[in-house]
Amino acid sequence: MRKWLIVFTLLLVVFPVAAQESTPETALSGGTDMRGEDMQNMAFVRFAHFAPDAGAVSLILSDDIPPSDSANFGTITDWMAVPAGTYQAAAGSTTAELGFAAQTFSTVAAVPAEDGDLKLEVIDETFPELIPGTSYVTFVNALPNGTTVDLVRNDVVYIPALRSLGNADGVTSWTGLRDDSGTFTMRFMESGTADTVVADLGEIDITEGNLFLIALVPTAGSSGAEAIVHETPMADIWLVQGKMAEPGTVMDALRANELLTPFADSLEQAGLADTLTGEGPYTLFIPAGFLMDDVPETVTRDNGAFQTWLQGYIVEGDLRSQDVANGETALMTLGGQTITPETREDGIYLNGVKVIAVNIPATNGTIHMINGLLGAETQQ
Repeated sequence: MRKWLIVFTLLLVVFPVAAQESTPETALSGGTDMRGEDMQNMAFVRFAHFAPDAGAVSLILSDDIPPSDSANFGTITDWMAVPAGTYQAAAGSTTAELGFAAQTFSTVAAVPAEDGDLKLEVIDETFPELIPGTSYVTFVNALPNGTTVDLVRNDVVYIPALRSLGNADGVTSWTGLRDDSGTFTMRFMESGTADTVVADLGEIDITEGNLFLIALVPTAGSSGAEAIVHETPMADIWLVQGKMAEPGTVMDALRANELLTPFADSLEQAGLADTLTGEGPYTLFIPAGFLMDDVPETVTRDNGAFQTWLQGYIVEGDLRSQDVANGETALMTLGGQTITPETREDGIYLNGVKVIAVNIPATNGTIHMINGLLGAETQQ
């Protein structure tokens, strides 16, 4: 498995489809910026309510920026794009001067203060490019009582010695890392102990290509603790960055990439756009730089046959690269054709056609780019 992950990492760097400079905007998204150079100067902010005894509050950054949605305890709002800079932020009666650099991702957390009011703390969630088979997870200790905790994953200490968020010593209270996706057992333990469980999360599915915030927070009206697990699909990140038009369906994702737009045109011509803007989810395997001239004439001159032919590149469900690579059976397409995955030393192949870019996100599915038509065996 590690071999094909390494190969895909190299492909994403050197293949013309996905060749990007290591700038913040491309490392985080890889799509086409639809809002122009203004996005270069934007920061991305959201609000987390981790104070159980406070009522619903909103994060206010300035009079020129709409406040976040009103949040109750345990709520984490959607991301919003704001001009980079320094703000006199407010949540309830609490104010704090907060600064956000361009192209960073910051969660502003409201946590209990020592005087019983709220205080605002910033968690930096700026993430690196996610390679196939990985996700990005931020772990936070938002307990107010000074408890230091270890995050234990699959019975091994994974993140040691997280101090309380905003502790007076300025010691680490959160950490984020890119790591393998998968299903893991997790629990927060009192640091340095083998049997003092602070909060048991059970099994957590860390979905490939998504972002997670896992926070240890106090429970309402008691001295207990609980864990909040919040997942952000990568499609939401693309949308807030302007890399993809609203509402971010697979059709929007196709049109955000000039190498995939011709196939989107064909899907619309064949009457499949309505299906692919629906709830789904769908997984699409799309030839890069698709040309109608490559399609057999017997297919293109009959719209029904053309529609069925195009459906041979679409399957139901949201399949990430790991799902495809680990697949043991052929995939059935919407048109009734079959796609047979095969993992080789140099990557994943579908009916003998190589996958060259993976996990292009959409709100109703995922797109993988391939370097040719799927072949005659899918057209039976």
